[in-house]
Amino acid sequence: YYADWIVSTPLIMLALGLTAMYPFTKINYSILFAIMMTQAMVIMTGFLAQACSNNTALLTFFMIGNALMILIFYLVFGPLMECAKNNKKLARKYKNLALLLVLFWISYPLVWIIGTPGYALISPSATSLLFIVLPILCKPVFGIIDLFLLKSMQT
Repeated sequence: YYADWIVSTPLIMLALGLTAMYPFTKINYSILFAIMMTQAMVIMTGFLAQACSNNTALLTFFMIGNALMILIFYLVFGPLMECAKNNKKLARKYKNLALLLVLFWISYPLVWIIGTPGYALISPSATSLLFIVLPILCKPVFGIIDLFLLKSMQT
């Protein structure tokens, strides 16, 4: 999972960031870089947590990853939301898109901690199934909704 996520999830954050900055009259590269790198660090902490053999290290990396995710949520609803507010038609649509992404993003650590990487409260099959379904929702579904939102801005 991690090889895919280390590439795809920062790109999803890039898509969300660029949507917030539509119609691209002023792109804030520092915000885009910050959110993409923070997202990559979230994935790395998940990988490191899963690689740990003791619970203390596992929980430490898990908590660091969740703290980084809170930073991502701040960037999504702070600076990026401010960018979106520069376009009145975009602000509400961006907020709904951001809320959808946050809902998807919160699902990952929940599945991780109850699944086989964490405390194995659910079976390996259920964990695998959830880690297959979540990316489908987070990638193509998010992408389609994002494109629809941008298309609706042109009319």
